[in-house]
Amino acid sequence: MKKFEYFFGVDFGQKVFNIDDNLSKTLQLSTISACQAQGEIERTITSLQSIRSTEQFDLFWKYVQGKSSKLNISTPRLPRLKRPPKRYDTGEAIPEYSKHLL
Repeated sequence: MKKFEYFFGVDFGQKVFNIDDNLSKTLQLSTISACQAQGEIERTITSLQSIRSTEQFDLFWKYVQGKSSKLNISTPRLPRLKRPPKRYDTGEAIPEYSKHLL
């Protein structure tokens, strides 16, 4: 686990799956009613939606950066730019048709 991208994905996955795991454990209880289950589902949805906010992402980003620097994991970087393959046509060229019919 030397790459930041992998470390970020693992931490983020753990955060999401912890929320889902709590819901799963609650729904599997034999003593839970339908009303209580609905409340747990709504709380889980609210928790997952709050993760998607910019503020929560910024907090998580700072947390992961701090944790990665303590563990001597590489800093995040953008992938290098690659030229698209020539087979991808931009759609601007005039199509060429064969004059020979089979």
